[in-house]
Amino acid sequence: MFGQKFKTQNCGGVVVCEYHNANNVMVAFLDTGTIVKTAKRTLVGSDRPRIRDPLAKTVFGVGCIGVGEHKAHTEGADTKAFSIWRAMLRRCYYRGSRHHQPSYEGGKVAEEWHNFQTFAEWFEENYPTDGKRYQLDKDIITPGNKVYSPKTCSFVTQQENLASRKFRRDKNI
Repeated sequence: MFGQKFKTQNCGGVVVCEYHNANNVMVAFLDTGTIVKTAKRTLVGSDRPRIRDPLAKTVFGVGCIGVGEHKAHTEGADTKAFSIWRAMLRRCYYRGSRHHQPSYEGGKVAEEWHNFQTFAEWFEENYPTDGKRYQLDKDIITPGNKVYSPKTCSFVTQQENLASRKFRRDKNI
């Protein structure tokens, strides 16, 4: 089985780089070089195995889940960090968002935040824990800013966000 190649359902090709036993097969993704553990039954008997590459840019063509401790989903639901991260990428990289909300035009996400693990780390350090609901904001710290990044973003309440927008609109900022 060593050296055998397979085409996955969504993440390109893989090659078997180690075979320990039927439940411990290490494969490397050809596009990213990421190595993951899988089972022989996942590869054999399927014309396109369902193995996920954590570094594949599967979220709006730019975002990857990454390798690390932060989970995108728990018990079948998106985590709060993942929901906020995905919504941020959607605003910047999904055409439909710009069509419905022209203010999103020109928005970008810092390269480091294309990896969910990096964003989730920042999220854990910065999301308030007082029980209120917060929104990710990119232009209160720097008015007119179009880039989501660790240096330009903060969490604000909806009331703070609306007040800031009204202030900027009234001042033409």
